[in-house]
Amino acid sequence: MLELLVLYTLNTFEKTGYSIKKEITKKFGTFIQPSSGGLHPLLKKLVQKRVIDEKKILTEGGKKLSYFYLNKDSLKYFSKIFVKPLSNNPNVFLNEVFLKLAVFSMAKNEERVIFINNAVQNLNIFIIDAKNTLDDEYLKLDFYQKTLIKYQISVFENLLKHIERFNNFDESNNK
Repeated sequence: MLELLVLYTLNTFEKTGYSIKKEITKKFGTFIQPSSGGLHPLLKKLVQKRVIDEKKILTEGGKKLSYFYLNKDSLKYFSKIFVKPLSNNPNVFLNEVFLKLAVFSMAKNEERVIFINNAVQNLNIFIIDAKNTLDDEYLKLDFYQKTLIKYQISVFENLLKHIERFNNFDESNNK
């Protein structure tokens, strides 16, 4: 999913790996902080797959720098990942939703609809499952387990409200 943030970051102009990491951390650090050890292999992989291009230069001091930039296939790849179905694992799902909402403005309208429908469907399932777990008299949940499940339900319900706001948001009215 870090791929989405890399493509989003490169959407404005070419950047070095360090600049990409710095911008992602600055903009999205509240929910993701990529390590250099994870980002650099990803950049190489994206270059090998021809999703992005790389320009290598030699500075006056003799240091090699790589600049990464989008190519004609970058947006197709972005679209493919953006509409990929969200995880059925609640914790993975939350991370995927945050990442996709962070790059929401780069997605086409039809891609946004696909993502929102998938997110709403999963959230409704998670809410129902969690409520059923609370209501299951045979589980014998203790106070702490019940508290955690209730908290998770509130997280899912709040996220559902925010996703619906994204669905109804008109960018032209917020410039």
